[in-house]
Amino acid sequence: VAARSETITALREGVYAGDGYDICADVDCQVYAGIGRRNDNTDAAIRATRGLVIAYDGLSLPAYYASNSGGHTENVENVWPDRDRGIPAWTGRFDGDGDHDLDLTQEADVREWVTAAPPLYANRAAYPQVPQWTQKNFRWQLETTAEDLAGFIAETKDIGRVMRMEPQGRGPSGRLLALKFIGEEGEVTVGPELAIRQVWSPPLKSACFVVDPNGDGDVPESFTITGAGYGHGVGLCQTGAMARAYEGQTFDEILTFYYSGVDILAAYD
Repeated sequence: VAARSETITALREGVYAGDGYDICADVDCQVYAGIGRRNDNTDAAIRATRGLVIAYDGLSLPAYYASNSGGHTENVENVWPDRDRGIPAWTGRFDGDGDHDLDLTQEADVREWVTAAPPLYANRAAYPQVPQWTQKNFRWQLETTAEDLAGFIAETKDIGRVMRMEPQGRGPSGRLLALKFIGEEGEVTVGPELAIRQVWSPPLKSACFVVDPNGDGDVPESFTITGAGYGHGVGLCQTGAMARAYEGQTFDEILTFYYSGVDILAAYD
């Protein structure tokens, strides 16, 4: 239903239209791996939901989704400011049962969040029916040398050896709004979400992360990045949706959780 909503909206609004196509098959539009991935289950799901789309005020919506929310989805305006329509459909939500007592716009709470593994829908450890590969996307860690990081950031601006990184605000999921890199020869601020991730090569899985410098004194030898989630975090969490389905939630219950305030309507018979 989410994929159909995205496609129908793209056809109606021309948001992805290019030379000879209305929508593409990669992450710029909507990933489609080809007819070779078709099977009896996908055919059955298509038939069972024929024509149904996610709608707000009677019109289908772009149905953004990402691999793993890390346990909390993100507000659309913090990822794509130009796509904010002033509606609740893409508002960040805690992806667990009940509430949580952390404020993920605050640095101390984000650090607690990414270093813990609470039993959330995006956490495969709590829902072992979900594919094992999803676990490496729920919480992750990597180390970047100071030399490598200097080379990465030089693609944006050459500031010499990076001394530290300072968060410039976070959204409700803990994803960074912007990140300031301070080097020996200057500084540069990068944002929003995707631009931050793409400083690294390969890109970081998520912009929800904390940084720890390694080495003595004020000149780090490397930085440890500890993060949560995989992808922009807006809309549906694919890992969480799988866990919810295994728990017995129906497709419409799952969709109306991840896309707040929407209806499931028939776009065609």
